[in-house]
Amino acid sequence: MTNPYEWFDKRAKDWNQTPGKIELCTRFVAEVRKQANITPESRILDFGCGTGLNGIYLINDAKTIGFLDPSSGMIEQVKKELAEINKTNVEIYNQEISQTTMEPFDFVVSSMAFHHAEDLKGTISAIAEKMKVGGKCFICDLHKEDGSFHAGFCTVPHNGFDIEELKQTFLQNGFSKAEHIDFGTYLQKEREYPLFVLTATK
Repeated sequence: MTNPYEWFDKRAKDWNQTPGKIELCTRFVAEVRKQANITPESRILDFGCGTGLNGIYLINDAKTIGFLDPSSGMIEQVKKELAEINKTNVEIYNQEISQTTMEPFDFVVSSMAFHHAEDLKGTISAIAEKMKVGGKCFICDLHKEDGSFHAGFCTVPHNGFDIEELKQTFLQNGFSKAEHIDFGTYLQKEREYPLFVLTATK
C-alpha cells in the first residue's frame, strides 16, 4: 500500500532548515499568546505539527501539549526534539485526527498544515469534537493562490483558501464563531504569498 505521507517522511530531518519556517512559527505563536488565555492548566494540540515547532514553543505555557501528525517521519523528529529539551508533558498522535481518541483540548494551533487536509469538513468537525466548549482553534495558512506555492514540490488539495468560505466551513462544522486577521506574507521561490490567521471558537 502506498504511503500517502512519504513526501513528508523523507523531508522531516531537514524540514526546519527551510527558510521562513522558524520565523513564521515564532510570529504565529506570539499571535496565539496574544489572543488565547493560556494558563498552566491548559491543554494545547499542535495539529499537523510537522516537526513540532508550534507546540515546542508553547510547551512551557501549558499543562499538556499534544503533537498530531500522520507522518511518522515528522513524529520521529518531534520525539527527538522533545528528548533534547527533556520535556514529558506531551501526548503524541501519529494518526489522522479523525482516528484518534484523546481528552479534549482548550486550544488547537496549526501552521501551514490545513491546505494539506483532503477532507476539509471532516477535519474541522473532528477538531471540534476534540475541543472543550469555548475552546479556540488558531489556523495560520495561505490566502487563495494560483498553485505556484507548491509547484515542483508536491500536490495539495487546497491552493490556499478563500477566507470567507473557510470561516463559513468552520461555522457549519462545530464552531460558533470564526474571524481572521491578515498575517503578512511567506516568501517562497522569490515570491511573497499572503497569509491569514483564522480564530474559530467552539
